[in-house]
Formats: sequence, C-alpha cells, structure tokens
Amino acid sequence: MIHAIIIGFLWLCAQIAVRIRYRVKLVGLEEIIRKHGRNGLLFCPNHPALIDPLIMTTMLWSRFHPRALVIEKQIKEPPLKYIWRRIRLLPLPDIGATGMKGHDMLKDQIGRCVDALKAGDNLLFYPAGRIYRSCRESLRGNGGLAAILHEYPEAKLVLVRTTGLWGSDFGRAKGYQTPLGKTMLAHLKHVLLGGLFFMPRRHVTIEFVEKPADFPAPDDKRVLNRYLEEFYNQAMRQNTYVRYTWKEEVHERLLPEAEWYNVPEDTTQVPDDVRQKVKGRLHELTGKRFIRDTDTLVTDLALSDEQIQGMYVWMQREFHHRLPALPKLRTVASLMIAASGIEGEEPFAPIPPAWFRKVKKMKTSHAKSLTVAFLHAARRHSGFPMCADQESGVFTGRRMIQQVVDFYPTIKRMPGKYIALMMPPSAKALLTYLACAFAGKVPVMLNWSLGNAGMKACLATTNAHQILTTETFANSLKAQGVDFSGIVQKFVDVDKLLDETSRMHRIWARISSHLGGLIIRYRALLVPREAAVYFVPAPDGGTPHKVVLTQRSVIDDVRDVLNRVSVTTNGCVLAMQPLYQISGLLTNLFLPCISNLRVVFHPNPDDAAMLARIVAGYAVTHLSGSPAYLNGILKAGTPDQLHTLQAVICNAETCPASIRDLLSEKVPDATAMAVMTTGMGQ
Repeated sequence: MIHAIIIGFLWLCAQIAVRIRYRVKLVGLEEIIRKHGRNGLLFCPNHPALIDPLIMTTMLWSRFHPRALVIEKQIKEPPLKYIWRRIRLLPLPDIGATGMKGHDMLKDQIGRCVDALKAGDNLLFYPAGRIYRSCRESLRGNGGLAAILHEYPEAKLVLVRTTGLWGSDFGRAKGYQTPLGKTMLAHLKHVLLGGLFFMPRRHVTIEFVEKPADFPAPDDKRVLNRYLEEFYNQAMRQNTYVRYTWKEEVHERLLPEAEWYNVPEDTTQVPDDVRQKVKGRLHELTGKRFIRDTDTLVTDLALSDEQIQGMYVWMQREFHHRLPALPKLRTVASLMIAASGIEGEEPFAPIPPAWFRKVKKMKTSHAKSLTVAFLHAARRHSGFPMCADQESGVFTGRRMIQQVVDFYPTIKRMPGKYIALMMPPSAKALLTYLACAFAGKVPVMLNWSLGNAGMKACLATTNAHQILTTETFANSLKAQGVDFSGIVQKFVDVDKLLDETSRMHRIWARISSHLGGLIIRYRALLVPREAAVYFVPAPDGGTPHKVVLTQRSVIDDVRDVLNRVSVTTNGCVLAMQPLYQISGLLTNLFLPCISNLRVVFHPNPDDAAMLARIVAGYAVTHLSGSPAYLNGILKAGTPDQLHTLQAVICNAETCPASIRDLLSEKVPDATAMAVMTTGMGQ
C-alpha cells in the first residue's frame, strides 16, 4: 500500500513538472483504447529529446502503466534507482561496458519483452534507441523492434509520433546534448521567474496510430526501419526555440539546424597510435570496454567537467599540438582529430539561443562620439546580444560594458596619445578598441601588409610606443612571413593585460555594467576628437599615407551606409575584413557602437567554407566585403547555409555579375548592391 502511494505521488509530481513547461495534446489514443483495450499494447514512439520518455510515461501511466526499457546506468541514478523495480522497468545492458556479453543479455531482454506483452503488459519501446541527431529520425541498423515482432507477430503495435520537441534544450538541436538533470537545473531559474505555474509553454502533439495495413513484415529490418523513418518524419519540424520568460517578445523562433554548420568528424586519417592513446586514456577514466568515435564526452561517457579538463591538459602534454578551444571538443572523434593535429574543418563552438534574441527595430545613434553612442546602445540592450565570435562567445551590452571597464585603466597608464592595434576581426579587437577610446588614446590600425619598413613608418608618424596584439595572432603572421624585426619589442599581449586586472577592479566593473555604464560616462565625454588612424600605401611606394577618422565623420559614414542599404529591422552582419581597411573599420568597430545590428566576427576572410558555416550558425542577414571575399562565401555555401541572407553589400563601385548570379541561384530573395566606403578622413 505504501509503495502504491509513493508511486502515485511521484506520478502527480511528474504531471505537474511536465505541465509547467509543456502543453501536451494527445491524438488518437481514445480510438486505440476503443479498438484494442488497455492491455498488451506495444507503443513505439520516435525519440526527439531526452524529455519525451518522461512526457510519454506521464501521459500513459494512469491508464496503461507501461513498462519500458532503460539503460542500466540510468537505473543506478536517482530517482530511478529507488523505484525501478516498483514500476517494473526492464534494464538494458550498456554494451560499451559489458562487451560481447551485453549482446547476449540484450537478446534475453528482448525475450522478456515478448513475455511481458503475451502476459498482457503494455510496453514502451523506442525503435531508434537514441535521441535525434538531426530534425529527422534515423533508426540506422537497429533491429530490436524487428526481433520482437518476429517472435510475437500478434503484438498490438501502436506507432507513436511526437512533434514539437525538436529545438528543446533537452535535445541535440543546438548541436550537442547536455544531461537531463543538468538541463533541468539550468532552467530552474526560469521556472521560478514564471511563478512556478506561469512559465511560457512549448506545444507538443503526440499522435497514436494503430498498426497500418501496409506495415512491412519483420523479416527484413532495413525495410521495417525505412518504413518507420518515413512515418516519424512525415511531421518533421525545423529547430524551434520557445521562450522561457514572458519578457522575451517572440513566443517561438526558428533557429538554424546544427547540421548546416557542423561538419562530419572524419577519423579515417587519425594514426593508430593516437587512436589507441586517446581511447586508452578514456578507458581509464570511464571503465568502458568499447568506446565509439561518435560517443559524446558528457552524455555517452558521463565525464565530469573536471575529467574533461584533465583530458584536455593531458592531450596538450602528450601530443604537443595546438588544440581547439575546450568547448569545441565534445566527442571522442573530436579529441582524436585534435590530438592528431589534422588540418581540417574546425569544430563549431556552441551558439547559445540567447544570440537569436532580437530587438524589434533597427536604431542608430545621433551621439557626437563613438563612446557615448556605445554606452547608449549597450545600456539600451543590456540583456541583448551585440557581438560574438567562435573564440569568446556572445557579448550582451552588459558584458561589453563590464569588459571595457575592466580593461581601460590598464591602457590609460600607457605613455603617449597613440596606441597601435594589430588584431584580427574579433570581439576582443572591438573591446580593445573601445578600451583605448575610454582611456583617452587614439587607436592606430597597424597595416602589416605594408611590410617591415611600412609598419615602422606608421609607428614613427604617430609616435606610438606600444602595439596591442595577441601572441597567437603575432605568431600566425610570422608563420606567413611577416617581418617584425625592430618592432617586436613594442608588442603587448592583450590577454596578459587582462590578467593583470585586480580582483577588486573586476568587482567594480561588474557593478558598473549593471548600472548601465553610468559610472564611466564622464570618460566617454573626454575622448579625443580622432576616432582612429589608419594608413594606405603611397602610390609611389614611399611613406604610407596617414588617414585620420574623426568621431563625427565616422558616425555620419555609418549612418549613410545604413541608409543606402535600407536596413530597417534588426539583423546580423558578418565582420571578417582586416581592421586596417576602411570597410573593415566600419563593419568591425564602428557599426556595433552606433547601431543595434548584431555583429559576428571571423578572423580569416579567405576561409570561405568556415564563413559559410558561420552565416548558417549565426543566421547572418547581411554580408559586406570585397568582391573576392563575397564570391568565395557564395561559392562555398549551400542554399541551406545561406538562406537567412537578405542583402550582400559589395565594397566596390559596381557589384560583379558573378556575385549577382550566385546570389540569385542560392538565395533568390536576397539583394546584391554596391556601396563604396571611402572614409571621411583628413
């Protein structure tokens, strides 16, 4: 009796938990009950997310008390380890840990499933055995359902199709998967903000269909699996984000599919010794006998954050290769590829859904300086994304203010009025530029394409004593043959400068960011008249020509460009041109300060394949660049990757016909135009 009360209480709690976030609609279930009763039913659902078994069990429990197959390791975790026998779960062996013995155990368990159905029990069986990897269900070579139907052809088969969950944080629509418990804890704050019962709800539809007349025989599992895939994918939906709080303006937003920007991880070129070392280390950490290349570190291998960090450090020490950022290494395959030092498509860092939070209308500032315009924009959009890149992630207005306040006092202490910047297009470059401006310095964009003599002339002309850069970028330029002799002693690593900031000042920066930057507004009013200095090659090959951009001219220039391209709604711009070009300055530095257009950076304008993936991943709406860069992106990108584009802005007197033709072929609704940015210098 006491156990029945406990199970009833847990079912009630599950009902409440599910209804807090989901509005579930059941279709066809009453018809199934009328025709086949409530006993001996074999429910076979698709599996779009980790949460749908909980939803399914909650919806079916009171009338069917279905039994389900659950991986043994999940049964060992709370709360299932306390109740799995009471609700008669059927444990599945973890093949990775048990090896060949697990296959025999799996066959035995299939036999128990058949016995349960014959005894009148209802069974919840997932033919795919794993959650969606894309918006389509894929059963691969699984033969569990075929084995059950072969042993018991008379089974009352009920096909179940769940829609509305692709895009849930409990799934892999974002390109990776987080554990169920961790995801629940991450959204606990949203439940509390919604007053427990008033959180915005995701609409989920569950369709129940009795065994169709044309359902194939179980003799050939490939034919049966193909039939099931076609059934499940009839109602396929795109990745859909549903808001978590009522403060978000739009209830639902369509997001990019991860398959558009994530490339398959090919491990065929990984040397055997590297493969053995990496998997051997993972064997030690997990105790698993079999580890697949596709296994995820967190979900499949159950590694903790500390273990993953330790694995990363071990790989650095063991293989001596420059590794991608840790967030990009999420599978066994990605570890082996990184350890091998194979040059290939770089893994994509996760893009948080917050990036796609848009404001309703595009606005530009009428301020007299970039610093004041920046504070206006950052304060107005403190919780909205303003810029992002693959290295540093997403920056909201609040986070940008915090970084600038954190950084500018260090630059303020540097001697001289002018400070040279030698950085690739990135969020770090934008924040360094702003920190220089708030420190009362004039940034000098060092043009490394001018050669050693040209760079020395630029520094001598402006009397700049330091060159702000990063060690990684400087080393990459050296590898390309750029000669820094005579000026390398002026290099100052921005990353090390950030580490020098005291803990107390970082606390002060955080407080200032929550006050909208009001504390540093006086600094914004004291900036020099010059916004930036850049150099162009002299026609005769002599001393490079110095161009000074004033605060007023820059603001007028950006507003003029935005008016010419008729940007009326908030969008996203891809920034990838070098900072020593006027078009690069306008897109990379000035545009994010003056308008609320989101900007995503990439440091290499020649990496067309990666740029096309960024267009897809960050839902870029406007491309701006030279004809050569734009032509490369449009050639490399697929229609799926480029479908969010609204306009391509060619920095030339006319837009080449090749660009117009490519754009018309891949994105027919987008427009191509030419806007020549010359800069208003003196």
